[in-house]
Amino acid sequence: MTIESAWRTAARRSGWLTASAGLAWLVFAGLAYRLSGVVGLEGLSVAALLSLLPGWLVFWGVAAVSQASDQNGQSMAVLVATCVRLMVVLFGVLLMKSIRPDLGLKEFHVWVIVFYGVSLMVETLLLVKSLSKSGSVGVESMEAKTDLASVS
Repeated sequence: MTIESAWRTAARRSGWLTASAGLAWLVFAGLAYRLSGVVGLEGLSVAALLSLLPGWLVFWGVAAVSQASDQNGQSMAVLVATCVRLMVVLFGVLLMKSIRPDLGLKEFHVWVIVFYGVSLMVETLLLVKSLSKSGSVGVESMEAKTDLASVS
């Protein structure tokens, strides 16, 4: 993968993650408003942003190191993505708790959990999708080498 195609892949993945977060926000906005009013929408929006930021960081980080990555490197990317997401979201929740202590369980924390799960799922699917593509290419090239060895 060239560095230019890695950046395009990161942009495409970031777009899919953003679209999925936007769709989830639209799906849950009515419920958040019904549970907590405008404060619920505020918590929902902050939770969406807290889940988007680490996803974007991971996709652009994977693009930056894509030249050196192999099958194990991409597997490691999924692990690093999970750790980055956890740290950013945890720090964000603690920061919000100190800035806005009035945002409680139904106004904020439940939406962090929902967006954490949704964005982690989308992020992992996008990373694993590239893993399966690169894995199948590796298998095909291995089969081609085996066929060439058996012919000679």
